[in-house]
Amino acid sequence: FAEGAPAADTLEEAAQPTTVEKTLAEMFADAQDGETLRLEQDVTVTGQEDADYKNSGTVTLDLNGHTITGDNKNIALRAIGTEAGKGTLKITNGTIKTNSGTYCTVGAKDAALELSDMQLENSTAYGCSVKAFAGGTIDLKKVCSTSQTGGGVEAAGGTVNIYDSTFTQTGYYDHNSVNLAASGGTGTVNVYGGSFTSENYGLYIFSSGGTINVYDGTFKAGEEKAVVKADLDLNSYPTATANINIYGGDFTGKIDIADKEEVHVEITGGTFADTGLTKEAFSAYTAEGTVVTEGPDGTFTVKELDETNGVAEVGGKYYASLQKAVDNAGKGETVTLLQNTAEDIVIPERAELTLNLNGKTLTNHEDHTI
Repeated sequence: FAEGAPAADTLEEAAQPTTVEKTLAEMFADAQDGETLRLEQDVTVTGQEDADYKNSGTVTLDLNGHTITGDNKNIALRAIGTEAGKGTLKITNGTIKTNSGTYCTVGAKDAALELSDMQLENSTAYGCSVKAFAGGTIDLKKVCSTSQTGGGVEAAGGTVNIYDSTFTQTGYYDHNSVNLAASGGTGTVNVYGGSFTSENYGLYIFSSGGTINVYDGTFKAGEEKAVVKADLDLNSYPTATANINIYGGDFTGKIDIADKEEVHVEITGGTFADTGLTKEAFSAYTAEGTVVTEGPDGTFTVKELDETNGVAEVGGKYYASLQKAVDNAGKGETVTLLQNTAEDIVIPERAELTLNLNGKTLTNHEDHTI
């Protein structure tokens, strides 16, 4: 506990305010593998190590509706691995927040944090709610995070997995004013669902590189700000790479990707509004085997090709044009046209294939049809 909290040998024993005998860190150290601790009052953390979890086993902390406030000018609560091993701290059912000047709400290095049914609050510039350092893994399930000036998540060499959570970021200071970021080269953010709204940036790979994978969710950036952004500083980080893979979700905001070979963006599915890109420029980020449609308001929708939207098929694989299907057909394979199309088709030299028009119409575009 922090100063002014009850003295107790266990969290359950906390009663009337008196002199503190143990910090949260000491409580964690005394806990057995598999034990659950239950908070009975609000706690303020003033020492930089007063809420560090360094166990090698697994402990659950039930906040029981209470609040942990970080006021230590660093990180309110941390899970840190030791020579004894990489432990796991599970936290549920309460709030962790920071006072101004304390940079991060929770963090993990060479250890694991699992947060569920939690509220996180952060209000410090250059800070964030959740930070995973190298070797750290943080799982967020039904977590509601509110960040002012600072950011939501930074996977700074570690991994953050997000499920069914809500992140809101307001106020601008610098590049850290972002909902979800990856850095440190190995930093990885995996998003499986949730709502992510920022007055500034949405998804951002910082100049040191990292990976962001999005499977579902709703993402909205500030006006004229990027909802998907990647930078690399190859002078400072010569081996850095940036990887953004989007398999689904709804995105509103600009797409701002550094024009470098080491930056890789692949979009397999999702809707994208207000990107600031033409259809041709946007399509450069989409995966092979997908199709892009543009709505009347300029929104792009990306879907995987199948028998309903593909133009042609070869061996169970679908293509957005007949020419692509022909180019990829192997010896003796059949190219089947799935819908009417206007194209000038060039059959590769020495190709041996069968073209099945399948009752559809192939019309020449500018030159001979075939």
